[in-house]
Amino acid sequence: MQTLTNQAVTNQSTLPRIGAVSAILGAVVQVGAGIGSSSGFGTVPAGAPADVLLPVVANQPWLWAAIQLGFVLGPLFWLMAFVALSATLTQGQSNALAKLAATTLGLGAAIHIVSSSINGFGIAALARVWGTAPAIAQADLVLMGNVLLYILEGTWASSITLFHGFPFVLSGLAVVTSGRYPALVGWLGFLGGLGLEWTSLWYLRRATSVEQVNQWLPIFALLRRVYPVSWAAILLPGFYMTATAWRGAGWISIAFAAIILIVVIGVALTGRRVPAIGRAVAMESRPLSPTFRQQLGDPLLWTSIQTRAAIALGIVFLMTVKPGLGEALLTIGLALVLGLALALPAWGRVRLQAAREER
Repeated sequence: MQTLTNQAVTNQSTLPRIGAVSAILGAVVQVGAGIGSSSGFGTVPAGAPADVLLPVVANQPWLWAAIQLGFVLGPLFWLMAFVALSATLTQGQSNALAKLAATTLGLGAAIHIVSSSINGFGIAALARVWGTAPAIAQADLVLMGNVLLYILEGTWASSITLFHGFPFVLSGLAVVTSGRYPALVGWLGFLGGLGLEWTSLWYLRRATSVEQVNQWLPIFALLRRVYPVSWAAILLPGFYMTATAWRGAGWISIAFAAIILIVVIGVALTGRRVPAIGRAVAMESRPLSPTFRQQLGDPLLWTSIQTRAAIALGIVFLMTVKPGLGEALLTIGLALVLGLALALPAWGRVRLQAAREER
C-alpha cells in the first residue's frame, strides 16, 4: 500500500513537469513554423489563389515542407501537455473538464495534422510539377491547387475551433474548479493572448484591403482586457506562494523581473503602435498606401511579440524546474536573445523592401 501511495505521489509531481515541457516544445515548434512561414512566404497575401501560391512554393519546396512538418509536430506536443494535465486532475468536475479538453484537442490536433500534411505534401507536389509543366498543364495544376486550398479553408475553421479554441477554455475551467494550479489560469490566458496577437499581426502584415485590416485590428482591443486579467491571475497566486512556499528561492526575483520586462516591452512597442494603425486606417482606401503597409509590417511589432513570447516561455520553465539564481538569470537571458533572434526576419524584410524601393 505504501509503495502504491509513493508511486501516486511521484506521478502527481512528474506529470506537471512533463506537461509543462510538452507545452513549451509545442509552442516553440509552432511559433518556429509560423516564423518560417512569415519569413519565407510572407509576400503571399492572405487567401491567395493557387496561381499566386504555387510559383512561390516551387522556389522553396523544402522550406514549405519543413514548415508544415512543424505544424504537424506542434499539435502532438500540445496533446501530450493536455493529457498530462488531465492525468493530474483526478477529482469530479475538474477531471471531467480536463478529459473533455484533452479529447477535444486530440480531435482538433488530428484535423490540424491532416491539414498540414495536405499542405506539406499536396501543395508542395503540385508546386514541383507546376515549375516544369507547360502553360496548358499549369492551368490544370492551378485548378487542382485551388480545390486543395478550398478544402484547407474548411479544415482550418475546424482547427481554429477544436484545437486553438475550445480546449484552452475547457482546460482553464478545469484548473479553476480544481484549485490546484491557480496561476495556470493566468498563463493560459496570457499565452492564448500572445497566440491571438501573433496571428493578428501575421494577417495584418499580409492585408491588402481596409476590410482585412478592420477584421483583425479589433483583436488588440480584446487583448487590452485579457492581459491585465491574466497577469492578476498569475501574480496574486505568485505572491502567495512566494510568502508561503518559495521564500528565499533564487529564481523568484528573476521571474518577477522578467514579468515586468514583458509588460514594459508590450506597452512601449505594441501599445503605442497599434492605436496609431487604428487611426491611420480610417484615412486609407483601396489599395492600401505604401506608408500604411509599412506601418502594418513594422518590425518593432514583431520584435515585441517574439521577445515577450520567448521570455514567457522562460518564466514557465523557471516555474517548472525552479533553478538557482544563476541558472534563472541565464534562462531569461537566453530567452531574451532567442526572442530578438526570432524577430530578425522582420527586420530583413524591411531592408529588402527599402532596397527594392531604391531601385
